[in-house]
Amino acid sequence: MREKELMQLALNLAEGGRGFVEPNPKVGCVIEKKGIVVGKGFHKRFGGAHAEAIALEDAGKRAEGATMHVTLEPCCHYGKQGPCTEKIIEAGIKRVVVALRDPNPLVNGRGLKQLRKAGIKVKVVNSAEAEELNEGFLKFHRTGTPFVLLKSAITFDGKIAWGKGRKIISGKESIKLLHLLRNEFDAVLVGVNTVVKDDPLLTARTAPFRNPLRVVVDSKARVPLKARVLGGNAKTVIACTASAPSKRIEALVRKGVGVITVRERNGQVDLRDLVAQLGKAGIQSILVEGGSEINSSALRERIVDKVMLFVSPKIAGKGTGVVNDEKLLDLLSVEKASLLLKDLLIEARPRL
Repeated sequence: MREKELMQLALNLAEGGRGFVEPNPKVGCVIEKKGIVVGKGFHKRFGGAHAEAIALEDAGKRAEGATMHVTLEPCCHYGKQGPCTEKIIEAGIKRVVVALRDPNPLVNGRGLKQLRKAGIKVKVVNSAEAEELNEGFLKFHRTGTPFVLLKSAITFDGKIAWGKGRKIISGKESIKLLHLLRNEFDAVLVGVNTVVKDDPLLTARTAPFRNPLRVVVDSKARVPLKARVLGGNAKTVIACTASAPSKRIEALVRKGVGVITVRERNGQVDLRDLVAQLGKAGIQSILVEGGSEINSSALRERIVDKVMLFVSPKIAGKGTGVVNDEKLLDLLSVEKASLLLKDLLIEARPRL
């Protein structure tokens, strides 16, 4: 097999860890010897064995003199697992092809250096596919700022809400994918209006049931004390401004809810300051599931890295758009689209 095909196989394997390994990166590994794959593996769960270790165990003695293809620079430090570099050296691997350098300060080139020092040939290919595979992990460790995905379900005529009562826009497969997304992200963010109108729980209801931190943007701390988002098996943080009534904050704290004070911008929570604070607290990725106001603010304040729209074939007629400023939509450039049964999934990035 050619080098590109072997790396693609490693990338495909890495996908098996999606939703199970976060906040660790998704990593796949393939070991090849004389044109034959002799070992393969991927990081299966947070805290579990790394992809390289699994692939080496799979290869056994056949790893000696072989070439390893791995989607991220092997680790060189002790954490929940021992250094993969030591295992690679001990196994007698002669060459390692790495898709990307790991920007984590604990690694960041040190793994490559250790391998080369041991006489192993190392090649870094800087794969675009590997960048996309771990875009949240990579952005956070390069900048200290969380990766932000804005997700919204819209009707065919561009509405996210209409009429009276709570109407479900997306199909079953799209809703299932949303819950899978919640497994992947460290935090899910909504505005207080969404909490008041829809009373969402904002938890993951598809295995592996990794609940994100629930963040409610609520400048005046007016979230109802009986709101479902304040209960359940997930943690919640209310982001308010200094002008929020102290009695309301005290009531939220008594319910075991976290409250953080964020800088004010035009009378509202400054989302850039909020994202920065969440990053300092170790939050690597944020899923925005807000209404038109939060969506507009997030795009306007340029905190969004990627947009995901689930487009339903339903026609709403009158209703609320995905943002409350139509000009903001001009900032999006569609990257790809794929059919999910009845819904169309569109991913886009805001223009800089």
